[in-house]
Amino acid sequence: MNTIYGAKWSNVKVEVEVAPVSGGVAKKSHAQKAIMWQRILSRARQLKAETITLWFCCKHPATPMAAKILATIVVAYALSPIDLIPDFIPVIGYLDDVILIPIGIYFTLKLVPQPIIDECRGKARVWLEARQAKPRNYMAAGVIVIVWLCLLWWVWRWYKGS
Repeated sequence: MNTIYGAKWSNVKVEVEVAPVSGGVAKKSHAQKAIMWQRILSRARQLKAETITLWFCCKHPATPMAAKILATIVVAYALSPIDLIPDFIPVIGYLDDVILIPIGIYFTLKLVPQPIIDECRGKARVWLEARQAKPRNYMAAGVIVIVWLCLLWWVWRWYKGS
């Protein structure tokens, strides 16, 4: 099993055969769900690969400084074991994983020259094929904990003043 942004995914390929039977609508619906989940898993694998690509771009000496800064922020947040918005909060808990990280990756890759992206994608592919553990960024986790502590302190002060 692979862990992608806190969720565990198995590398099982989903294949469904649709047989014509009475009530074939339910079978087709099941097949459509299987295809949807296969697409989601594929997108999650692609997102993981792009995150690792950005990780390599951060370390590449020819990456422009603006791209390095943005890539460092995106990678630090994506690889942090703690989310700014905890995943147990309904709907918005996964919002950062589904929207913010892909947007950050997209805009960061626009700042990096294509030859560097190609080189880093190759390194990421080799790294992923070797099934090495996902890097963790405990510095980003510390920053997120500090943000939450400051927020709690601010709420406490506001409540105390009322």
